[in-house]
Amino acid sequence: MNLSYGEWLTFLISKMKAENLKAWRTRPTTSAILARRERDRRYNATEKGRARGARYDMSAHGRATREAYEYSAAGIFSRAERRLRERAAQHGARLEMLTAELAAL
Repeated sequence: MNLSYGEWLTFLISKMKAENLKAWRTRPTTSAILARRERDRRYNATEKGRARGARYDMSAHGRATREAYEYSAAGIFSRAERRLRERAAQHGARLEMLTAELAAL
């Protein structure tokens, strides 16, 4: 199949547009973000939310920075790192318990 330069350029542009649309589809929609804000606001109004010290700062600045951080690479990696640390702590506690049982034998 031999394409002219113009046809090749048209093909590449359409492919880039498709990739760009695909990337946009993976991001949360505005309505999803607004729904999450409302859910957070309601949660913060509950007894459990107040006991936790209101999960998020719901001021406009705090909300915007939290959302920007959640969808940034740093936010994703920090959540993964926190989960790894929690699992390591659980395994460490289990190991200490086993060594104590072994010493008791």
